[in-house]
Amino acid sequence: MWNKYKHVIPFISVGSGVIDSVSGWVSSEGYQTVLVVCDPNTHLVAGEQVITALKAAGLTVMECCFPLDEPSPDEFAIGFLTAAFTPDVELILGIGSGTINDICTFVGARVGCPSAIVGTAPSMDGYASLGSAMLLDGIKVTPPT
Repeated sequence: MWNKYKHVIPFISVGSGVIDSVSGWVSSEGYQTVLVVCDPNTHLVAGEQVITALKAAGLTVMECCFPLDEPSPDEFAIGFLTAAFTPDVELILGIGSGTINDICTFVGARVGCPSAIVGTAPSMDGYASLGSAMLLDGIKVTPPT
């Protein structure tokens, strides 16, 4: 079963000022249109800086900011992000940790778009997971992503 899913982590960077390297990585991978996903807290912590850097690099940036400080990984979140997705998006870039990461990878897998994360909680272990912890129909599930 492990061979069924292609799981590649092409870039990891940890350290002070790492947010400044995001636009360079996105550009070097050839992405031109990026959908940045955040919540109000992560937008303030890192989202504004990432969005500004992506735009300064000449990339097209679309934004999807959940209205709640702590969105749930449920059908509302899936619909909210899917509604913001357009066919020209080449990368879904989450700003956050567990929930944002899971929502982005889940939707990315379903629409056939790669996703990446600017992690705001280094202790979260789901960044490299082969699944997304979701709450679907009130039941916690971890579908493969």
